Order: sequence, then C-alpha cells, then structure tokens
Amino acid sequence: MNSTLTQWLAVITVICIAVQINACVYSGQEDETDDSSANSTSTNMDSSSRKALIDPFNTLESTYKLAIDINLATQERAFLSICNNFSLADSNNTDSNTIGLEATSSLKMTYTVDFDACLVRAPLIHGQYVQELKVANHDDVFIVVVWYYDGSDPLYQIWRKDEESQYQQLVLD
Repeated sequence: MNSTLTQWLAVITVICIAVQINACVYSGQEDETDDSSANSTSTNMDSSSRKALIDPFNTLESTYKLAIDINLATQERAFLSICNNFSLADSNNTDSNTIGLEATSSLKMTYTVDFDACLVRAPLIHGQYVQELKVANHDDVFIVVVWYYDGSDPLYQIWRKDEESQYQQLVLD
C-alpha cells in the first residue's frame, strides 16, 4: 500500500512538472493569430517594433550623483535650501512661500517654492556647504536659495541637469 501511494505521488509530480514546463515554453512564444480573425481596430506590430532600443552609453540608472559645492565669500550666518518643487508665480501673490528674486534692476522674477519638499535644508558654515547627493533622474531642475539670518535678500540660482555629462555638479560661489 505504501509503495502504491509513493508511485502515485511520483506520477502526479511528473505531471505537474510537465505542465509547468509546457506553460513556460508556451509563454515565451508569440501568439500567432490569423489576420482575418484580428479585430479591425488593432494594429499589427512586427517583431522589430517590440525591441527596446537603448543607447549604448545609457547606464539604465534611476538615479544620478549630484556634487554640491557652495562656497560663498561671507562669514554671515546663512541657510541653504535646494528645492525641486517650484514655479514662476503671480507677481501679486503674497504667499509666504513666494520669494521675489531681482534678476536685473528692471526685471523682478517671482517664484513659488515648496520649502517643505526640498532635497537640502542646511545651514552654511562660513559660507560653505559641500555634499554629494543621490538624486532621482526625473529631478533635473532645482532652485537654490541662500537665506541670510540678517533678513537681507536671498541669493538664488536655477540649476539644470546637464544631459550630456555624466558628472553633475551644482556650484554656487
């Protein structure tokens, strides 16, 4: 009786393995349908259009390293914000997260910055901050704001990722 049970278990195991192998082999094959039975709204794709074309220099990384080098010639106490969630704002906006930035004496650019979602919020020590960050690839534009504790106007810089370079550096001096 025990050997009969063992034989039946062996047969069932072999059948299960055969079914799994057949399923794996079938899933790798393309579904071949007759063009006459295909839905008229579907688009037939040849096998070459299904291949992913990837630039040989693309490392397929989801992040990049950003070297930050802030070196201001000041001994004033200051605070650094590097944020990716910002936009040009309405000049009549009086929101506390809106900052006015003088680009020239005749042009005033105003940005709305989400300071709660910044990548860096840190004090500057003797005007300096050096750090390397790992940043998501989709984050390719930042606003850098240096706030002075004495209440004077902040310094700012818009930084954009250089798509042509593997080395990304944000420098403010």
